[in-house]
Amino acid sequence: QSHSAFTLEADQTITLISPLGISQNGTIAHDTVVTPYFVLLRIKIETEHFTINLPIFYDALPADAFHQLRIRLKYAA
Repeated sequence: QSHSAFTLEADQTITLISPLGISQNGTIAHDTVVTPYFVLLRIKIETEHFTINLPIFYDALPADAFHQLRIRLKYAA
């Protein structure tokens, strides 16, 4: 399933939204990968027994938004 948007909260919970408007809630896994060129979000969905991998490349977001995402994930508690 593809996702067209997401919302990341301060407590590291995330809501994924599909192109059809279907939302899934989850939490960011500790093994999420953060680099200057891409982020690999590893998301544990609340209602499932598996982890979703969501790659986000640096050119998929405005530069400031990608930087903010990296900082939030890198320094998350």
